[in-house]
Amino acid sequence: MRCRYSRGRKEGLPRFASGVAVLLRTIAQTGRIAVAHPTQDPPGLRDLLEQDVAEHEAVQRLDLVHPPPAFDPVAGVWASGVLYRCCQFLVYRDIDADTVTRTLTDMLAPPRDASICYSVDVAFSYLPDVFHLARGITPGDPLVVGLRRLAQMWPLSSVGIPDVGEIDVSTFIEHPCLRELYVQRIVQRRDQRRLDHPAVRVALRQAVGAYPELASELKLDLNLEPALKPATTIAKENP
Repeated sequence: MRCRYSRGRKEGLPRFASGVAVLLRTIAQTGRIAVAHPTQDPPGLRDLLEQDVAEHEAVQRLDLVHPPPAFDPVAGVWASGVLYRCCQFLVYRDIDADTVTRTLTDMLAPPRDASICYSVDVAFSYLPDVFHLARGITPGDPLVVGLRRLAQMWPLSSVGIPDVGEIDVSTFIEHPCLRELYVQRIVQRRDQRRLDHPAVRVALRQAVGAYPELASELKLDLNLEPALKPATTIAKENP
């Protein structure tokens, strides 16, 4: 999906239907990002985002092949709030760089397990779209830097974002649902940079075995296990 964005009017965007924030729903249904200026955040924003992300997750899980991990509403709301701020920083370029840097730095938090990765992904699955819109900004802009740091920290959600550096997929790659979701995104976005982890390659080999043309496009040898590049992807060893 490719998103567009627009500024909220003084009476307030995103719009709220029946008291529900529709940030994720609007992105999913229309491809548009519509946010109010930070000085015009609606009252009870956290509660509104909580209902929005919960409703979005309930719909999203219907499209998954395997049962997903348990949804953690706290992690889901956290990610939705981060996405909301990123969208505001993208649309309202009058927000000073120090505020952007401080806010995004304070919002950094590492994944702990598959449940957290899945819950955060409900909102962060739109990170590539936000990055696509922001890529015309100067590479050293605090928003671009912050988006790349989030992309590195949350690899399940950031497939397709270039130059994220070393990533660690160990928190989710062993979960069947998230592994398949990750592989689907690699195929859909032709992201060859994510093929170095052995578990990813095995899953991808199984997924595209019947479609050799996809393997060819991804430059994946289905018969040979290539040498890995430890500098590209980090996987934690079992203790």
